[in-house]
Amino acid sequence: MTNSAYFIAAVLAGISVAHAELINRWSFNNIAGTAQRGTILPDSVSGTIATVRGNGASFTGSALTIPGNTDGAQPSSSIAGYVDLPNGIFSSKTDLTIEIWSTTLSYKANARLFDFGRGSSGTTGGAPGELVDQENTVSNFITPLQAVYVTLGVSNISTQRLKAIYNGDTVAEVNTSLSTATGTQYHHVFTFQEGVGTTAATGGRMIWYSEGEMRAIADVNFRLRDIQDVNNWLGRSNFTGDSLAHARYNEVRIYDHALTLSEVQASRTAGADLVIGPPVTFDDTGTVHPGQKIVLDVLANDRNLPLAATLQIATHPTTGTAEVKGGKILYTHTGSSMDPVSFTYQVANASTETATGAVTVSLAESLR
Repeated sequence: MTNSAYFIAAVLAGISVAHAELINRWSFNNIAGTAQRGTILPDSVSGTIATVRGNGASFTGSALTIPGNTDGAQPSSSIAGYVDLPNGIFSSKTDLTIEIWSTTLSYKANARLFDFGRGSSGTTGGAPGELVDQENTVSNFITPLQAVYVTLGVSNISTQRLKAIYNGDTVAEVNTSLSTATGTQYHHVFTFQEGVGTTAATGGRMIWYSEGEMRAIADVNFRLRDIQDVNNWLGRSNFTGDSLAHARYNEVRIYDHALTLSEVQASRTAGADLVIGPPVTFDDTGTVHPGQKIVLDVLANDRNLPLAATLQIATHPTTGTAEVKGGKILYTHTGSSMDPVSFTYQVANASTETATGAVTVSLAESLR
């Protein structure tokens, strides 16, 4: 995986999804060798740190391999390697996509693709339900109080499970039997969308896709913000008695948006190594009455995943003011001139390159 490889399903699908922001991206392209316990892995979009925990993990030069030779009830000096994502990385989202290219290297009972949530109990030094990296042996009877996960290998390598546990109760479980070969890379996508499905009023819908096809769907009675996600792991389960995964992770991405089926398929077609160029902007227009304000969603028609957090005014209007508000631009007209007003903005994307867009605001003469 190259440092400059980024996903843009919208371009391939012919769809603008400017607000489907790529928030985190880990490519595990460290120099080949041992991945020591405590190795930090900054993501290439925002610098968010993931951490290698446990032992026996290694870098291939384009992926991270974890050995899967223990369960989760082990001290830090002997537990098998896995990846620890930051606390709150899921509960901070309204909608979510987790996209993973990974390879199962051998069957391990109940091995996780990912698992985020909290335990029924925790260890000293952590948040409630958090299992922190420490030398004391962990009980093999800890079960999740809250968890959302995908299992690759329930009873054999070709059995999978999408499951959600909320306040100790199983609220969704969908089992599948997809033929799986060891040593073969697969494309997996998990999405959560709030406010849809049979439990829209209090929860949302989670979907698991594999190899560009929807494999499991379930409605749940919670939102992401209801989950106390202090154990957010790749390759490890919130059930301490479960085996850790023996797997290779090539690419992991997180979006603040539930990708659609067409976007999932476009991403799979593009592959993990697609290189994305700078953002592409398109001119914007608006109409305002003299002395009034207008909010302009200038990124809505732009492409290549422009990041709202990077939006800024490049050249200010000669009449009135323009300021960034929540990923949009608030223009306020002042004075009595009825001439059109122009200004420009600048935005970046995950490639760190920038592009400039033009905005023209016309004045309405009719009475409000």
